[in-house]
Order: sequence, then structure tokens, then C-alpha cells
Amino acid sequence: MLAPPNQGSRLSRALRDRPIYRWFFGHAGQELAAAAELGPWPALPPSTAVIAGTGAKSSWNPTGWVSRRASVFAPGEANDGTLAVVETQLDGMAAFATVDASHSWIMNHAAARALVVRFLEGGTLDSVTGKRG
Repeated sequence: MLAPPNQGSRLSRALRDRPIYRWFFGHAGQELAAAAELGPWPALPPSTAVIAGTGAKSSWNPTGWVSRRASVFAPGEANDGTLAVVETQLDGMAAFATVDASHSWIMNHAAARALVVRFLEGGTLDSVTGKRG
């Protein structure tokens, strides 16, 4: 999983009642805002890995602009501009790592792609290119 909102999204909760957010993200955005209130997710398959981003200040991540302006994350809290790292985690993960990537572009980040390949080939995210969480 790349930067999944496994605990819901504080940013979505902060914006859920704004008309432009409701229009753009629709019902899915409202579900994302309520995810933490809906209870735990189903158990994960044992081979699930999560890679989260920590590139909050990317100028190419529009939600990062909003989250900084709205002070959604605590100072120094690891986040990708859209989600806090802790919002990506779930009990039962087989592996977890972070990369210095924004939420919007984590799939293009070389370290994230290398970690995906490493996990698919060997079931681990241990690597010098990503930080193990």
C-alpha cells in the first residue's frame, strides 16, 4: 500500500463541510473523513506492506498547500502533505517504511518503487533507500 488513508484523514475531517471539498471529493471524501469514526478495518492479509511519505513541503502537492495553511499537522509531525504517517499504519502490517515523497507523487518516487520491488521479491522493506518505521 502506498500512502493509504488507513486511519482516515485529518485533512478530510478538517475540510468535510466545505462546499468545494464536498463537490470535488463527493461521497468518497465524506467516507474518508468519517473513516476513523467507523471503527477498525478488516484484518490484513499477512503479506501487506505500507510505504508512507514524509515529503510534506513538496510544491507539487496541492493538498500540502491546504494542510500547511490550515495547520492540520502538529509541528514536526511526519506527514506527506495529505496524511500523517500514523494515519497510514494498520495493525498486522508485515512491513512498514517511509520515503521522502509527497502524497500525490509517492508512486513516482524512486525509493518507493525500489521498496515495492524489494517487498514483492523478498517480503521485506529493509533498504538503504527508505526508512524503516
